[in-house]
Amino acid sequence: MKSNMLLGATVLLAASLAGGQAKKPAPTTEETLPPELKALIDPDTAEVLRRISNLGPNEVPDLRLRQDTNYAHTSVDYEPYGAIKPYKEFFLKQMEYTGPGRTIPEPGPDLKTVKIGFIGPIMSTVSVATGGKSHEEVLGIKMLEGAKLAIEEANERGGYFRRHIPFELDVRNDNGLWGASGNEIINMAYKNQDWALLGTIDGANSHIAIRVALKAEIVVMNSGDTDPTFIETNIPWVMRCIGDDRQMEYLLRKMDYKRLAIIRASNRYGRFGVRKIVDAARRHQRPVLAEMAYKVGSEDFSLQLQRIKEVNPDVIFHWGDAHESALILNQMRKTGMTQPYIASDRSVSPEFVKIADADAEGVVCGYLGIRIVKTPSSTPSARLFGNASTTSPTLTPRTPTMG
Repeated sequence: MKSNMLLGATVLLAASLAGGQAKKPAPTTEETLPPELKALIDPDTAEVLRRISNLGPNEVPDLRLRQDTNYAHTSVDYEPYGAIKPYKEFFLKQMEYTGPGRTIPEPGPDLKTVKIGFIGPIMSTVSVATGGKSHEEVLGIKMLEGAKLAIEEANERGGYFRRHIPFELDVRNDNGLWGASGNEIINMAYKNQDWALLGTIDGANSHIAIRVALKAEIVVMNSGDTDPTFIETNIPWVMRCIGDDRQMEYLLRKMDYKRLAIIRASNRYGRFGVRKIVDAARRHQRPVLAEMAYKVGSEDFSLQLQRIKEVNPDVIFHWGDAHESALILNQMRKTGMTQPYIASDRSVSPEFVKIADADAEGVVCGYLGIRIVKTPSSTPSARLFGNASTTSPTLTPRTPTMG
């Protein structure tokens, strides 16, 4: 497992710049890749494979690391320190891993499937750590459906091309307890011999999971945690295939609101989610007039809305789950509050539209997935994914998932 994880990390992430002696010209991609692989990967990945395919165990591949000029495409007026140039800016150079692992052989001929682990909130639980009843199952189930669809499609194309064996999904529930989440990663990495993991959604649990994965040296792909600090852990075999809350908030700078108010969930998602809104408002000398938190699962938001109404904002931001978001919007409109309502990506859901009903008109949400809500056929990838998610033999027809 370790060999495959480190090989995968070398392929998908970055190694370091090669130095030393001049080498013979590397063969072209056409000469080194089998036809099955060439049909499945993009040109950039093919180039990475070409650069590592003929190297010895102690040679460092030249993968031409990416170098950004500013972090996370931050707008100039959002950058900290003002006009002062800091001595060192982190996270601008693509991560590299130059350690061992590429030459350790794969498991022997007894290997029947390549196991991919999944951990996410798919069953309801109650715990002190989550503040009571869990609330992210609707997101976890959709992520699981996306993972199942990906496994189905990969196996239809022949599975693991090198051995012609199928992929297998190893599904575990993320119950909200940090210790339990860590134990699940241990079981998947060592006991069940999974080759890579997908998960999870909760920011705190995702951080615990990747810290265990750091020691287990197993690749983790995340498609559900929008916490900006997730990828800043600098773990070479941890990746995320979506943006984060920071990117959603940067888009809001163009709206030029001057009197801001925030209502958010009193959990890590809500607390971390609005950080950049608060920072940017202060930096633009338009500090947030009110920031009101509510307990997850609340039904009555009259206290929070009354406090917000008293400061007379010209816009209201919400960061939390779709259910509470729709209830807040309905109660706002009933009290005569007509301010624009801006919410996070979790409000992009059928549940929000159903509860909010006519009040949903005009709501603006940041969104990090495929554009599928109003125009399912807006892009070729959306059409392909939408068709696949509604015709899969193991999935029930519904809105395409975010997995």
